[in-house]
Amino acid sequence: NIDGNKIYIASFKVNESKRPSGPGFILYNKFLSEDVRRKIRECLSFAFGLPIIYLGYTLLSGKNKFIGFKAVTPYIFDESIFFRQALPPASVGDAAGICSRINPIVFSRMVNALFVHYDELNFRQLNWDYWHAIFSPIHAQPVLLGACIEAIQTSYKKLKKYDSKLLDKKNAKHLKDEFLKIVDSMHLQEEEKKILQNKACDLNNPPQRILNERFFASLSLEMGDKEKSAWARRNDAAHGKERTQGSHRALMKDIDLLTNTLHRIIISITDANSQYIDCYTPGYPIRQLRESIEAPIRFYFEK
Repeated sequence: NIDGNKIYIASFKVNESKRPSGPGFILYNKFLSEDVRRKIRECLSFAFGLPIIYLGYTLLSGKNKFIGFKAVTPYIFDESIFFRQALPPASVGDAAGICSRINPIVFSRMVNALFVHYDELNFRQLNWDYWHAIFSPIHAQPVLLGACIEAIQTSYKKLKKYDSKLLDKKNAKHLKDEFLKIVDSMHLQEEEKKILQNKACDLNNPPQRILNERFFASLSLEMGDKEKSAWARRNDAAHGKERTQGSHRALMKDIDLLTNTLHRIIISITDANSQYIDCYTPGYPIRQLRESIEAPIRFYFEK
């Protein structure tokens, strides 16, 4: 049940299919606009941990008689999309953590939470960036996952849920005024003065490290040393940093850590779940949302 709309999700039985996830369909109990159905698909996709490839729709009457259809040529990131195993960001199964079967109540609650906060998170853009990050070349994934997290920070900062300034308004104004006086008194070329004057607006912006700490603290998310290190290294590929032999292992671990962080942020902001599936630690343990990977393991995703 999503936003008051009862829907059914099922797969077509294709015996010869060798893919982990084959073709399926979403059946709505009433006709919804294309925009609403797209939002629902994108929220379902994130909750499933598997991208949904949209092929079009079929219209049926109240008596299930065929009325018409629309076929759509899908946009596919990469062929590997068809062979990806689903890994939800949080447990959508029973309370014990076994996710071999989806619990409709738990799953509906998670998808609804994403749907309600769709615009607040700018989820349309985030969904696009997220799946492109997941299916991008391995060296680029930390950069793109980091970009997703920074995009959420920007959206969240606009809601004024945490302090994004270094000083209060009074002190910030005093600092700016004094800085402009100093610049004005210096013997500089006009172009140099203009550049410095423009920088006056940035004096009250704290370093990214402090912003990150405030951001995670506002969401009550603990960040361990490994998560912090992965975050610090996220832009290494973008800056052309030289890779050493064997560094691909650390790179793969960083990707899992950044994926965990992104999932925890989205789940926390939307209040979609109180737990998350740790895709960094072997066995995919289910952890409390506030806990970092350094917390003791309670139970596992797999049997």
